Amino acid sequence: MLARCMRRSVAAFVLALTACGILAPTTCSGKVVAPGEKPLAGVVVSSSDGSTLTDDSGAWQLATDAKTLTFRKPGYQVQQLPVRSSVVTLSPSSHPLQVVFDDRWDGLASTGLQQWLARQGMQVYDLKAGTNPATADVVVLLSPAFFTQSQISPLLSAVRSGQTLLLAGQWGGYAGTDLGTLNTLSAGTGIEFEGSLVRDRAATDSVDSFVPSILEPGIASANAPEFFSAGALGVASPARVLLQSGSRSYRVSAWSDEPQDVGAVAPLGAGKIIAISDAACFSDLLEDSAQQPGWQIGGNAQLAQALIDY
Repeated sequence: MLARCMRRSVAAFVLALTACGILAPTTCSGKVVAPGEKPLAGVVVSSSDGSTLTDDSGAWQLATDAKTLTFRKPGYQVQQLPVRSSVVTLSPSSHPLQVVFDDRWDGLASTGLQQWLARQGMQVYDLKAGTNPATADVVVLLSPAFFTQSQISPLLSAVRSGQTLLLAGQWGGYAGTDLGTLNTLSAGTGIEFEGSLVRDRAATDSVDSFVPSILEPGIASANAPEFFSAGALGVASPARVLLQSGSRSYRVSAWSDEPQDVGAVAPLGAGKIIAISDAACFSDLLEDSAQQPGWQIGGNAQLAQALIDY
């Protein structure tokens, strides 16, 4: 009887210390690679009490009391492993990456992009009605600042269950945008949507001054994206910057010539949110007088694919 009472007292004492922050969760760390030891960035490492993302070297760190971790990245097989697993190898999925363009309420023309992605081996769906399939790996939402909280909230529930939500914006300087809704929905992720003021392009400005910090370096080299920023992002932990404007890039927020964050990623439950402050790299160009949907070439194609694959 005495031993049982002592065990109960010790358990209660440990719980009290944990609640007071004296006993913090254990900080675990590791690395995620693809076959051949290639580091994998953008892997969501999640537990029952938190989540994080691997960096560009595949490294991760997470404070958790859980015994099991889940490793998830679009295009790769999901793994559930004990916390003690320090190096994890994710194998490519045997199924094509499933990408949904959510056009139920509004959407920029993206037929050409969807066809281009399909030629890269992805399964691409243009959702006009109904609900997003639970099997989708990535959901793309164009111009999300024009949508209501009730429309976007179900998408965030799917993210917490493991999907990637890619928000391609245009929220700076446009009438009707609701930054309050977006910032409410992104609360706690470290991503903040900014930019009610934009600076028009000047003769000395360049559309090529964008720096990917984690995305493939080739995007910023030979085939620079035909991309501009209509707003900016505030980025704080646990979010991470993916794309930053250069000092000569145009239409950045706050009328500033300084580099600003225009692409970010953050974990949310078992999934993640990727926000990019312009939809130009996801919308079609009209190539000829017949108004046939085309697709922007060069760096834009690389950028769109890299964001979806991230």
